[in-house]
Amino acid sequence: MSITLNGITKRFGGKTVLDDLTATLPGGVICLSGASGCGKTTLAMIIAGLLKPDSGNIGGISGNVTVMFQEPRLFPAFSALENVACAAKGGSGEAEAEKLLLSLGLTADDIKKKPCELSGGMNQRVSLARAVLFHENSGGNTVILDEPFKGLDPASKNIAAELVSSRLTPENLLVITHDGSDADLLHGTRINFPDL
Repeated sequence: MSITLNGITKRFGGKTVLDDLTATLPGGVICLSGASGCGKTTLAMIIAGLLKPDSGNIGGISGNVTVMFQEPRLFPAFSALENVACAAKGGSGEAEAEKLLLSLGLTADDIKKKPCELSGGMNQRVSLARAVLFHENSGGNTVILDEPFKGLDPASKNIAAELVSSRLTPENLLVITHDGSDADLLHGTRINFPDL
């Protein structure tokens, strides 16, 4: 299912970030790339329903939207394991969270640590694992990953991309990135923003 953008305008103060944007994003894996500050994240947050446009509307979204933010938004008092497990329903969250985190290259010791004790790349992987588990437990047809591979070394990036490809299969997977090669890594379609 595609996502339709109908006349989306968003201003912050006197600056227009999105100006009457009308486009259709095809279903499947879409990697939206472009320069910093061009409005990619703003558009993603509008699609997710977390930011209201000044005018226009979005079509093609049903159910919950899973979002992985550009900067990890982890609970500081929780361990990595607890941060991921809280995304699951029922009692299986901790076991599944542990499997996800270990598959992303964190160690059994790492997953017991709080975010302040982990590197930026580790926290990014914790955030990705939480997004995967949340989506699998909440449904919805759309997942948005904003710079999911930020701070990851090439080997960790490949492992994370494999996880995304194998576990995140919504109708719409929108990946915001500065690296156009992410589309190849995720077997997706690259769209340069704002050239929709």
